Amino acid sequence: MTNLYTLSAELSADKALDPLSRPEIDAPPNYVSVYHETREDFLASIAQTGLTPGAEVSNMGGPVSSANISLDRYRPSHLVAAGVSRLTNIYAYPYLETGHGLYGADRRFIPQDKASLQRDFELLRDDQSDYLRKLGAVTVDSYIAKVTDPHYLKTLYPGEVLELKVNPETCYVADLESFTNIQDGKRRGWIQESDMEAEAQKYWKGVIPLSEFLKWYRLTEWASNGNDVRDAEKYRDELYTAGDFCPLVGAPQGYPDNIRLPEILITEPVPTDHLKLLR
Repeated sequence: MTNLYTLSAELSADKALDPLSRPEIDAPPNYVSVYHETREDFLASIAQTGLTPGAEVSNMGGPVSSANISLDRYRPSHLVAAGVSRLTNIYAYPYLETGHGLYGADRRFIPQDKASLQRDFELLRDDQSDYLRKLGAVTVDSYIAKVTDPHYLKTLYPGEVLELKVNPETCYVADLESFTNIQDGKRRGWIQESDMEAEAQKYWKGVIPLSEFLKWYRLTEWASNGNDVRDAEKYRDELYTAGDFCPLVGAPQGYPDNIRLPEILITEPVPTDHLKLLR
């Protein structure tokens, strides 16, 4: 018969065997939190060895690999020396509340606005009542409860998200939207290999250290009137739209005018001690 002492010891042993479940990450004070999406079946390996450059990139599909190979071919020398490579770096994103933009497991951790969900329910009630019935959401409260339920969200957005602690001086930020446009252009035949040098130069020119991104870039938002950018005077450039990360006043002129979807390229391994699983 298992007594409470034995059960407590077994639970402690299980927790020790699962380093991803730690409540907090103990890392050097200058390290910052970033977020990495992975597959559930990778977790056992990550718990043993951490994240290693290139380990997950090898599982990416053909169009992604093709674009990565083409872009890496034209890396500038200073980024090569820094270890930046789309073929080997670990990918992450900087802010949990904004996600990475590709509608994966990150969606489970993006805060949902109750007023927006109420509007969604009203639109669905008028146009897609069958969908609401299948969802089992016949009232606005039951709808909000359903679409914010973690178990339901995991059926929509499978996968896992890890919080990592990394050195911002050895990580770099690129624009995922720029990469996606190149990948899509190659796949559709709009961008030929002969065009790739020019495309790669534009892409790599927009890559900056993570420390500089965190210092100089902020997510722009609309003001309450819906026409102007909030606190527009804080930004280096005149702004006509919101929703991008844009440089503040004082940012170097050579830095990008905007970064739509910041993607972090981590050049070093992330040990198990510097990561945890978000639940």
